[in-house]
Parts: sequence; C-alpha cells; structure tokens
Amino acid sequence: MCALLAVIDRFVTLCGRLAAVALVALFGLLLTEIFLRSVVGYSLPFVVEYAGYLVALSFLWGLGWTLMTGGHVRVSVVTAILSPAAQKRLDIAVTALVLILSTLLLIAWGHWTIGSYTRGSLSYFPTATPLAIPQALLALGPLSLVLAALARLIRLARGEVAEFPPDQVELGP
Repeated sequence: MCALLAVIDRFVTLCGRLAAVALVALFGLLLTEIFLRSVVGYSLPFVVEYAGYLVALSFLWGLGWTLMTGGHVRVSVVTAILSPAAQKRLDIAVTALVLILSTLLLIAWGHWTIGSYTRGSLSYFPTATPLAIPQALLALGPLSLVLAALARLIRLARGEVAEFPPDQVELGP
C-alpha cells in the first residue's frame, strides 16, 4: 500500500510542477507577444489559442497537488462544532464524494477527448490544432485529482496524515 501511495504522490507532485511550468510558459508567451507587438509591430497568430491552453493546464494540472497539500477551500463552520471522530467521518465522506465526482469528470473528459479524436476535430484558430491533443494533456488534471483523492481516502481510513505542506512533498529518488 505504501508503494502505491508513493507512486500516486510522485505523479500528483509531477502534475503540480507541470502546472507551475505551464504558468511560466504562459508568462513567457504573453511577454513575447507584448514585446513583439510593441517593438516589432507583429503579433503571433497562435498566442490566444495556446495561452488559453496554458491557463487551463495550469489550473487542471494543479488540482491534485492542491488537494494533497490542503490548499482547497474549506468551510469550517460545520467542522468546528463537531467532535474529532465526527470530523474524521465527515472528512472521509467528503473525500469519497470528491473521488466519485472527479472519477466521473475523468470519464467524461476521456469520452470528450476520444470523440474529438475520432471526429478529427480541429481548433478554429489559424493553427487548426487537433483538439484531442490539448484535451488529452488536460485530462492529466482530473486524473491527478482522482489519484490524490484516492490516496487521501486511504490515508484517512488508515488514520494517517492526509495532507502535506508543499515544502515536504518531493518527487523522490
């Protein structure tokens, strides 16, 4: 079980780091576009399309990482009045719900991506990017959320710590 959790943690951490890379790439792309428009008077035709993909990638790829590091928004009004045992039961129930909903999201995303691939759908931008490519890359986000929720549920059921400070999460050797 520990080996499975370690693999999940590495994958979720990798997705979180890829989200950061996507943000840096977005910054670089937009900075380049601003420079080219202002100085050279030329605009890159793919910036709007790929900036959109990078925004979505940075958001979705970070979902699992955010759950693993306890960064998702919580409303503590209810949990503050519960006993520790009831808090744990509620945490397990909510995590199970997250696992179910994120699994449904991942399945729907897979159907959407496969549909785009089989139809040969292209973006309407000048680059005519095959939509299955960014959709498949974006699917890593819901997958990381499914795996992070599964790992969290296992840890909660075993009575272990379910969240880790970001500076204590590593990819390992």
